[in-house]
Amino acid sequence: MTGEELQAIYDLLFDDHERGTMTNESETETTLLARLNAAARRHQRGERIRVPAVPAAQAVGAIHEHEKDGFCGNGRIPPRRHDEVTAPFGGRPWMQTYAGNCVPLVGTSPDDIRWYDINSHLSFSNRFAGAAGAYSVAQHSCIVADMLPGYWRAYGLLHDAHEAYIGDITQPAVGGMEAHLVGGGVKEAIRALKETLDRAIFTKAGLTYPMPTDIKEGVHTADMRVLMTEKRDLMGPGPYPWGARYEHAAPLPEKIIRWAPLRAQGEFFDRLRRFGIV
Repeated sequence: MTGEELQAIYDLLFDDHERGTMTNESETETTLLARLNAAARRHQRGERIRVPAVPAAQAVGAIHEHEKDGFCGNGRIPPRRHDEVTAPFGGRPWMQTYAGNCVPLVGTSPDDIRWYDINSHLSFSNRFAGAAGAYSVAQHSCIVADMLPGYWRAYGLLHDAHEAYIGDITQPAVGGMEAHLVGGGVKEAIRALKETLDRAIFTKAGLTYPMPTDIKEGVHTADMRVLMTEKRDLMGPGPYPWGARYEHAAPLPEKIIRWAPLRAQGEFFDRLRRFGIV
């Protein structure tokens, strides 16, 4: 079965979620996998199918298991092929994604971006280099998005999406690199890399880039408030303050509870849908 065919089933699954019918919390993942396999075989025969109604996070977990078990034939969703055997992208640096796609990190285009890659990577990438425990960038992004009004939420959801490709480079790490590199330039290089990826990601999402000033300020304010809430709720008491740049932001009144990675995937994908990105 091709990645595109499984993607069609994946999309149908979340269409049910959008209609509010994914409510069967009791269905086991094993049962779901069996039903998805049956649906896939019917799909291959050209039949119109209805996929099982299940919770979003459980559905994502099932797709994740299918990939590992070779359900799509080559374990890729969706596959992207590059014919170059050596020096792909003309020798430019590139990375391979979880789904097997190749993304150049110089001259990145919207066509190189896959939402499945971003969702998977962010859901399994921890904030603060793991200093907040198993707390994902995807969950952080969802919380930031939910603080914002209207169409600003899409910008909030994707404000750290570049980290799907380069990870969460912490500010202390950037300062350490600057201190070790004679002549500096680290901050500028990282900023340029993020901008390259952000331009491709936001263009893929149909959003204006650079962010309009008012939206950028709103996202930044929400980001700082969530950051200070994460510091309060997910880290041990620190010996020193983080500085005025961060400490001025008021933490949220609600306590953050960590999501499991598969829940983070479901929540992030749900917002991609609701915000009109996919």
